[in-house]
Amino acid sequence: MKKSVLKFKTIAIAAMLTAPVFAAPAREIGITAFAAESTNAGKPAKDYVVTADRLNVRCGAGTDYTVIGTLTKGLTVKVTAVQGEKGNRWAKIRFEGVTAYVARKHLAPAKTKQKPDK
Repeated sequence: MKKSVLKFKTIAIAAMLTAPVFAAPAREIGITAFAAESTNAGKPAKDYVVTADRLNVRCGAGTDYTVIGTLTKGLTVKVTAVQGEKGNRWAKIRFEGVTAYVARKHLAPAKTKQKPDK
């Protein structure tokens, strides 16, 4: 039983990764890119704002990976980790419920709202 379930899951995942993806900009279809919790050694996820007009969301950290969607300028995302070498860094996010990656150079730290003094 376990072997057939594993085989089914493997086939289902492979089908999802090879199926064509038609993605409209995230803002247009109401998608929010977020991370429920951080996976970066207990550190909380940090908010970043997309600075590119359209930012490709990929299934892996690199341009060789499939584009699974796009984010638009001004959208806030929660980054759980950053990896890669200087000049080629990738930010790990959650996108439509899956782990995804975007080029870090197209993100800027979100400005945090300061609490007014009383």
